[in-house]
Amino acid sequence: FTCRVLHISFLDHKGLIIPSPSEKWESKKTKSNRTTDGTQDLNSSSCVLPGNTALSPTTSIPSNNTQYVVICSSKEARVISLPTQVSIFKQKIFDSLGSSASNITRASVVKIAGSACLTCYLASGRIHVYSLPSLRELYTTNLDPMIDSW
Repeated sequence: FTCRVLHISFLDHKGLIIPSPSEKWESKKTKSNRTTDGTQDLNSSSCVLPGNTALSPTTSIPSNNTQYVVICSSKEARVISLPTQVSIFKQKIFDSLGSSASNITRASVVKIAGSACLTCYLASGRIHVYSLPSLRELYTTNLDPMIDSW
């Protein structure tokens, strides 16, 4: 990237958002995880994330080894496959009103109707929504500011 990076997110092998490490996780409790001396047996628990994605307690890597990183700069978005670090999708963000790339002022990966999407707010006042991981444009609209008529 030759310009400023605005947002980085990670997706699992299904294209679902991987939550940040600070989000809540729960241990599966099929049987007691306590040993006879009262300590917890760490090998018998696993991390359960939203969406029923189980992680290994020792490696924190999903059973399928492919993950994706979504990087959005002020001019373009890329989806990179991990661990190969190959750029699999690239999208220059253009303002629909012109043919030149527009500056993105804010970008975020959000969940819409159960699917991960990249949302970008452009300096021209437009909002673009892209599917992930394919970066296919789903929706574009103007953000009209509300003017108080007081």
